[in-house]
Amino acid sequence: MNIEPYTMQRYAFISYSHHDMRIARWLHRKLESYRLPAEIRNEFEESRYLRPVFRDQDDLNAGILSDELAQHLKTSKFLIIICSRNSAHSHWMSEEVRQFVECGRLEYIIPVLVDDFANSFPTESFPEYLREFTRTYPDRELLAVSFKENGREQAFIRVVSRMLGVSFDVLWQRHRRAQRRKLTLTSISVSMVAVLLYYLAMPISLTVRLTDDVHNLPPTSDAILTIGDVTYQISRTDTMLCVEGFPGYYRGHSLQIRFTATYYQPLECSVRFGAGLRQKIQLTTKRDSTFAYFCGQVVDEQGCPVQGAQVTVDESNGETDESGHFTFTFSTPEQREYKFVKVTKPGYIPLTRSQESPGKNIIYVLRRLQ
Repeated sequence: MNIEPYTMQRYAFISYSHHDMRIARWLHRKLESYRLPAEIRNEFEESRYLRPVFRDQDDLNAGILSDELAQHLKTSKFLIIICSRNSAHSHWMSEEVRQFVECGRLEYIIPVLVDDFANSFPTESFPEYLREFTRTYPDRELLAVSFKENGREQAFIRVVSRMLGVSFDVLWQRHRRAQRRKLTLTSISVSMVAVLLYYLAMPISLTVRLTDDVHNLPPTSDAILTIGDVTYQISRTDTMLCVEGFPGYYRGHSLQIRFTATYYQPLECSVRFGAGLRQKIQLTTKRDSTFAYFCGQVVDEQGCPVQGAQVTVDESNGETDESGHFTFTFSTPEQREYKFVKVTKPGYIPLTRSQESPGKNIIYVLRRLQ
């Protein structure tokens, strides 16, 4: 006796041997997560999904099918049979098929062949009752869906097309488009996660190279390089400092750098971290005016200014003004820690200094000849 359509409560009942639990779970999950085409609605739940689908998750123990299980079977529109070596010997699968066939629903049985044995001899993998039925009524042979011939994904779509009564080609093209969209979205998501992990997790190293082209002046002993909030004491001004472990989120941000040292002008700049793992910056230090000026005054023994005195500093010559003052300014390449100085004027004893340190308030005393 046929069951009236209004008594149907489920799209399908999956019959399987519990040795094939893994395949049954996969098929159950795929069916219930399949999104129906826009023009089709779930006739049992009015949703966009192919559900509910029943799969018994308990082992059957003895006797006949339980009343509850029999009710699930009778109120399911389709019976999907997982056909394998195991199903051929399953008494309970045979009982489920018998009850479904006796309700006059043979045309709603969908055999799914899942192993090589089933593909070579399809009817031999049927449960016993269905195997004997097809032998007795060869004209009522069932069309099976094969994993081996179609592949798992195509086999799944063929099951869906049978359940919906929709062309396989239409559903397969739709499925492929959905898979491509899913793959594209997955690729984009993976790329975004990879970029985010790289941005946040991969540390950056910063290399700061200090260059000092002036080597004829005394070195400093208190050079300090400040990077962000961290201070580094360095022993040389012509050197390279490598700092590891800046967090990845520094990428795209700027960091302040400051250099201070005796005999040098303070230097401030910023470095902007790029997308790479390593960042480099070169700083050219500049000397201050410590060794740039020779300024002072020439006086006599009484402390009176001596005008017109000739002052020689290394190769530079000059003359004192009416107040006895002289001024020399040297470019960086000409600067020295010590210079040769000579002061002369007719009527005065010449004065020489072989190692005179630069300064701005130097006093030279010329003595008159006796």
